[in-house]
Amino acid sequence: PRVGQSTTGVIIAFGAITCLLSAFVSNTATVAMLLPTAIGILGVIAKILQVQGKVADDFDPLRLKVGAALMLMLAYSASVGGLLTPVGSPPNLIGRGLIEEATGEKISFGQWMVMAAPICLAMFLVLAIVLISLN
Repeated sequence: PRVGQSTTGVIIAFGAITCLLSAFVSNTATVAMLLPTAIGILGVIAKILQVQGKVADDFDPLRLKVGAALMLMLAYSASVGGLLTPVGSPPNLIGRGLIEEATGEKISFGQWMVMAAPICLAMFLVLAIVLISLN
């Protein structure tokens, strides 16, 4: 409920959703699914700003700073989320195969996620801080 009360909340929520979906679905497909929703929300933000008199009536919502941050969050958080699971991105499976071949150890789905989760979380936090500072 509190996500929609600030642009920061919207940016982080879209990033988290994209990150989680992208862990199990193609990065490109995830962004393609969420892009129309993000553009729609930018339109609503622009309408609110027009009603408040902060922007002109013919203002383009895509020129909002929050729009740039939101679009970048969608793109980058899909890449971050793709690292979370072996099936999140094709290079993960290739890398897993090379690691298993070199070491002779099998890497399970769960082992991959346990190792990747802290890395993905750290990357997401850095990404959120950088993009929110744009806002």
